[in-house]
Amino acid sequence: DQAACPLVEDAKHARQVCQQIGIPFFEASFVKQYWVEVFEPYIAMLEKGGTPNPDIFCNQKIKFQALREYVDSKFGSDALIATGHYARLCRSEEASYPCLVKAKDSSKD
Repeated sequence: DQAACPLVEDAKHARQVCQQIGIPFFEASFVKQYWVEVFEPYIAMLEKGGTPNPDIFCNQKIKFQALREYVDSKFGSDALIATGHYARLCRSEEASYPCLVKAKDSSKD
């Protein structure tokens, strides 16, 4: 349902913003990974009487795993990702990779 998930319109707006600020726009699909890693476990937990939160699965398996692996393979491990959320990144002295930290505005985190 396009009204519930305006994918085409969202991509169009993202392209326009990228064009206005002079950065490239890239798009990737994780539909298969979402089905296997998020939707199927969600249904299985519901069937067992659980109350799963699919957003947690999606963040863990898609946004912070599949997306990161895709970006690393396409652009290198030092590439940054913008997902539209209000999170911040920092570099830890112990870690060679960016760390995700809370947003400055706690109402957006």
